[in-house]
Amino acid sequence: MEKLKNYFFVIRQLQHRNRKRQYSSTFLGILWDVLNPLINMLILISIFGHIIGHTNWQSYPVYILLGTMVFKIFVAGTERSIRVLSGNKALILNTRIPKQLYVLQAVYGALVDFLISIIILVGVMIYTGVGTNYMCLLVIFL
Repeated sequence: MEKLKNYFFVIRQLQHRNRKRQYSSTFLGILWDVLNPLINMLILISIFGHIIGHTNWQSYPVYILLGTMVFKIFVAGTERSIRVLSGNKALILNTRIPKQLYVLQAVYGALVDFLISIIILVGVMIYTGVGTNYMCLLVIFL
């Protein structure tokens, strides 16, 4: 754990470099991280809400958003880890930092996106009027 603290600066720098590279060619940039969960939620609500005929519209958007957020953090962490390991082969082989840092950096990026989605979730909860309790905090500590 102490070694991880020593390398946290490297993890943040690698993540910053990948984030810049990821958003350098996009028009929306980091705004896409905010819009993506909302757009997914609206699409899933419109499709499945009308097919199923869901009656509790107050909490249904929160359930949909929360489910897609949890799924997205696992998919993003795995996908980014594979992309980092295959895309940085020369850097991994030629540096003396531990190889696990590259995977941790990818998971750290997925966690940052998840925290942005938590802010969106809180906004949707306030908008829909869904109450919170201490059990809502468990989503942060999955």
